[in-house]
Amino acid sequence: MAPLAIPAIITAAAILGVFRILGLHRSLAGLVLAHVVLTLPHLLSTLSATRNLFDLRLDDAAASCVGAPAITFRRITLSLIAPAVVSGLLFAKVISFDEPIVSLFLSSPAVRSLTAQMWSNMRATPIPGSRRSRPCCSWSRSARAGTMASPGVAPAASQASEGTP
Repeated sequence: MAPLAIPAIITAAAILGVFRILGLHRSLAGLVLAHVVLTLPHLLSTLSATRNLFDLRLDDAAASCVGAPAITFRRITLSLIAPAVVSGLLFAKVISFDEPIVSLFLSSPAVRSLTAQMWSNMRATPIPGSRRSRPCCSWSRSARAGTMASPGVAPAASQASEGTP
């Protein structure tokens, strides 16, 4: 239940440190495992609340009729706790979607979650209606050649290459 009490940045830094040692820090398996670690306490709290309300006599009655524990679980128990499982999975999905810090720490250009991609797109595109037409660092066409230009000021190298005096 630690992810419920510890801030996300501390959890993300700890997961990153452990995953770097294990070699999982830029892999899909590491990203999935980190989100499972973060969302599992929320899912378990939902299921444990349902389990406390569950009547165990129904399991006993089903076991006496059907016999096999796997069939009893699939037909009786799972059908009774299915709403809690679905709500827990939806809650886990929302929690996972709301954790951009972990996604940004563990993602790479090849492996990126939807949250990390949305964050990158939001940082790279201009805000509609704002006076700023470029992201925080303004680069001109000549900046691609290695010269950084200030916004609205063309560097002397690009003017000379275009034939202007």
